[in-house]
Amino acid sequence: MKDPAIHIKRSDLLGLISKYGLNLHDVNSIMKEALKSSIRNRINVTTKAGGKKKADRHIESDTNLVSDFNRLYSGIMIANNIKTLTITKTSIQYLTLKEVTSQALEFSKLFELAFEHGFNVYINLGIKLLGNKFSLYRLKGIATKIVEYYRDTLVIQKDPTPDKTTAMEKAWEVALKRCFKTYISYDFVTRVHFVYAKNDAESMKALPQDWIDAQFEKWSYLNNVPQFTQLYGDNAKLIYQTYMATLKKENITTDEQVYFKQVKNATEIPIKTTIEKTRSKEERLRNSV
Repeated sequence: MKDPAIHIKRSDLLGLISKYGLNLHDVNSIMKEALKSSIRNRINVTTKAGGKKKADRHIESDTNLVSDFNRLYSGIMIANNIKTLTITKTSIQYLTLKEVTSQALEFSKLFELAFEHGFNVYINLGIKLLGNKFSLYRLKGIATKIVEYYRDTLVIQKDPTPDKTTAMEKAWEVALKRCFKTYISYDFVTRVHFVYAKNDAESMKALPQDWIDAQFEKWSYLNNVPQFTQLYGDNAKLIYQTYMATLKKENITTDEQVYFKQVKNATEIPIKTTIEKTRSKEERLRNSV
């Protein structure tokens, strides 16, 4: 049975006591005793009838969404052989479940997915990203990563010229092998960086190999492999323009001539320390003359 509570002012209580002929002198004692039983886990909301109905519907809708997410979550855990405890409204994990449901709901709205489908995608991406470290609490902590991963996947899937993106990847592999004698593996979603690089290169009417060589010329000179995020953007465009302009210069030092000639001829690019030693040697020879 329900256990209703009342919330009234002291003056109203005095009026009621006076109306029924009770002793007014006992009011203070009653209120002091009642204070010991004060309800602390209930919230009193005052609103109009229409507002109350709307609030009730919102609470009911929120509860249903959490229930739907919990049902899908449990099913996916079983399908992936992930051990997890059953979560109910009295469970210690229920609050975390509500927070994750809210995140999955925002994810679904952002990408215009039906809630059930969005919840499925969200949970499965969480499993993919977390691997054997998966837990509901950790799922809550990677909300941004899930959004970024799904967004990047869509960019790759909607790429209008995938062959040109592949050409940009190949150019990167050639430059990496030539400059650093190595190979770096990466997952499928990393391809999104080559999509962006291809788009920027096309906007500058640059060939894939020229574009990538420009980025490697800049960063390998500092003994660094360019990060994937450094292959595109305004800075990458400026690096390409500078690279192409430098190749056409005539009045440059001997070591720079060798350096840029090797870049153009697709041979190994010397590292910064080698160039600095060459430059120092030339300076010593000039000073001794």
